Amino acid sequence: MENETPEVVEPAAEVVEASTPVEAAQAPAEQIIGNYVQVGAPRALDSITAGGYAKAQLAASAGDRDAQMLVQAALADNTTTTGAGVVPTRFLTEVIGVLDTSRPFVDSISRDALPDAGMDFKIPRRTQKPTVAEQVYEGDGVSSTAATFDYLTVDVKTFGGGERISRQLIERSDPAFLDRLILEMASAYAQKVDDWAYDQVIAALGSANDSSGASIAEAVGQAISDSWDVMRFSPNNLLVAPSTTSEFGFDSLLKAVDSDNRPLFSGATQLVNQPGNINVPGASGSVMGLNLVVDGNLGAAAEPLVYPSAAATFYESAGAPVQVSVQDVNSLEVDVAVYGYVALAVKYATAFRTPIITS
Repeated sequence: MENETPEVVEPAAEVVEASTPVEAAQAPAEQIIGNYVQVGAPRALDSITAGGYAKAQLAASAGDRDAQMLVQAALADNTTTTGAGVVPTRFLTEVIGVLDTSRPFVDSISRDALPDAGMDFKIPRRTQKPTVAEQVYEGDGVSSTAATFDYLTVDVKTFGGGERISRQLIERSDPAFLDRLILEMASAYAQKVDDWAYDQVIAALGSANDSSGASIAEAVGQAISDSWDVMRFSPNNLLVAPSTTSEFGFDSLLKAVDSDNRPLFSGATQLVNQPGNINVPGASGSVMGLNLVVDGNLGAAAEPLVYPSAAATFYESAGAPVQVSVQDVNSLEVDVAVYGYVALAVKYATAFRTPIITS
């Protein structure tokens, strides 16, 4: 009888039920939206080390989404707001501001140098001219009328402005503050002196110098005729402000039309049968044979004037305006002034005519 090998019965395998994956609840929640996968908030980075962050970067580059979330969480957003302290503000050398040193009225009248001394000067003026008459018979006496003279007293005026500036502002500013300041003061000086010269003429006139007409053309024509009678030659200038409260300004000239609603004065080209031409870009041109002078230094209440250049003379000291700089050693400040001496002689007041439009 052969020996039989006992049969080994292996114990049955235990059936283990599938359980919920460990830490599944702690994994970032994924939600498919369209073709994109939205992952929950990145994990905290309190314990991340430099080596761990480098390892996560390698894994992220290989497509590990969990590592990509970690790297994303480690990158803080930086903008010009969070880094404002290292973003400089640049200032350009350009300064916004109109620099107008023109003096339209002063430049339209005669000019002369101011006498070298005194705060006034006198100009001889004829008050009565001699007469001439026909000698009817030989030996008869000729006309004898004494010429008489007096003088016009012209006062010298001072115009100027100044500021006190620290040396630090002068030496450390960019663009150069002092250069710009002098330009601004020179502009203010020119505009003020020009307006003052116009006011001096207006003060010497009065209503007796009005020349009336039913339209711009008639009023200007009458003013030309009235001015001619004073100096025995035609005036050459028509002065207007850009816009005035009266009916006679640069804007009124541009809008003036004839009975057929055609513009009297063109903005660019002189048209047929028109009395004048205005060159708008330069605010100059001619109106009925007169040089158009548009003066932006005059106020809205300025009245128009028709006049010859020789009717008044503007005097100004050579080299004016003059810059003066005085250093104050104690406070390291500098006094800067721009000033000048000027005078105006209204030699023929009645040659200035104010055209007035009457209804």
